[in-house]
Amino acid sequence: SIDTYWRGTRKQANQTEPSKANHKLVNTSKNNFGFRGTWQNTRFEIQSRIQFSSYKLDETDTYGKILGNQVSYNVDFLKITTNLTLFDTDDFENRQYIYERDLPYGLSIPFFHGTGVRWFVLLKLRTSRNLGLWIKFAQTEYNDKENLGSGPDLIVGSKRTDLSFQLRYKL
Repeated sequence: SIDTYWRGTRKQANQTEPSKANHKLVNTSKNNFGFRGTWQNTRFEIQSRIQFSSYKLDETDTYGKILGNQVSYNVDFLKITTNLTLFDTDDFENRQYIYERDLPYGLSIPFFHGTGVRWFVLLKLRTSRNLGLWIKFAQTEYNDKENLGSGPDLIVGSKRTDLSFQLRYKL
C-alpha cells in the first residue's frame, strides 16, 4: 500500500533585527509532503518513507528531506527489524520526524536536523510462551556537527549511540 500526505501552515512570526531592540512581524509558511509505502508477506515486511519540507521566512526559503527504509524478518521465535534513515535539512525549522519501532510499551519518534544517517537493529526473541527479550541498538551520525547536546548531555563527537533492552516474563 502507498500513502501520501501534505500539510501546510501560514502564519506570522516575530523577527528581531540585530541592530534594533524592536521586533517586526514577517510572514512564514511551512509545507510538509511525504510518501509511505508498505509491502509484506508472512515473513517479511518492508516499509519505505520519503518526506520533504520547505520553510519560508519573509523571502528566505529553506528545505529538508528524509528517506527511511525499514525491513523486518519474522521467524517463529525471532523477529529482526533493521532501519536505515538518511536526512538532510537546511535548518531547525525543517527538522524531520519519523516513527521507529521500539521496545514494548515504548514510543520512538526522533527528529533530525542537519545532515546525517541513523540506523538501528531491533531483535525480538521469544524463548517460551511467557518469556520475551527485546534488544535495540541504534546509532545516529551527523556529518555537519562536531558536538551533540549541551551541558550534562554533551557528547563530544558526531555520533550518538543508544542501547536498550527489555526482558519480560508474563505471569
